[in-house]
Amino acid sequence: MIYQPTIGIITNIGVHHLDGCLNLEGYIKAKAEIVEGIKEDGTLIINADDANTKKISLKRFKGKIIKFGLQDTADYKASKVEFANTGMKFVLEVADETYNVFVPGYGEHQVYNALAAIAASHEMGLTIRQAIAGLRTFKQMARHLEFTTGLGDSTIIDDTWTNNPTSVEAALKVLDTVGKDKKVILVLGDIKRLGNFEEKYHREIGSMVAVRKIDTLITIGKRAEKIADQAQKDGTSAEVHTFKEVAGVLELLKPKLDADTIVLIKGPMSSRSMIEFANKLKNA
Repeated sequence: MIYQPTIGIITNIGVHHLDGCLNLEGYIKAKAEIVEGIKEDGTLIINADDANTKKISLKRFKGKIIKFGLQDTADYKASKVEFANTGMKFVLEVADETYNVFVPGYGEHQVYNALAAIAASHEMGLTIRQAIAGLRTFKQMARHLEFTTGLGDSTIIDDTWTNNPTSVEAALKVLDTVGKDKKVILVLGDIKRLGNFEEKYHREIGSMVAVRKIDTLITIGKRAEKIADQAQKDGTSAEVHTFKEVAGVLELLKPKLDADTIVLIKGPMSSRSMIEFANKLKNA
């Protein structure tokens, strides 16, 4: 109401804040307020591939709509997506032109973020090539899938900035690629703010874990026990351990850590103990 932005971006709509929005439909409705807030002749940049974003009605929006994604319906389309050294590379297709793009940071979600950023930059007057060059200067924020070398020369992926089902799935997809030919240890904490859907989504994550090559699964917290329980029910091959608190996890992990091991730590930003635990693994 005060600033009336001229450009709005919806990268995706996952599962979060269900305690306040009551259910996923309520959360989608809350996200749709972005559309209402854009200036009348403004630009809306949306993910053409995201199922929840497609549920937002755009009938009343009179401005310009730009779509990005991996499908042919996108105005800014990414193809030939690959993991590269320290990031993602892909081919960008815009208006019958193609460009090679690199974005620092692992994961398909980074490709979507990059597409949205390029589209917005181009709307603001940069050339596509200027926008692509700018992407190379991007630096991963601390505790956002942050890769470091830790105890025993192991690889530590610290993703303790936030914790929700969408970000857990994104992190697991990254692990699928970077964890190949390594011993994989997964440390998962409680997911908060899920309201009445707490058990449902923790169990869904357990099922996601069960179909993957995980050597050791460690859950921390009462809610996260449902992840371990479901993973075991679904026949995970992982060695499973559940902890109420962080105490004792480091002692369990130390003998397992070596140069062939990769550890993903995913926990809520409110858990100081999980953040400190990750720091101990990284700084040792």
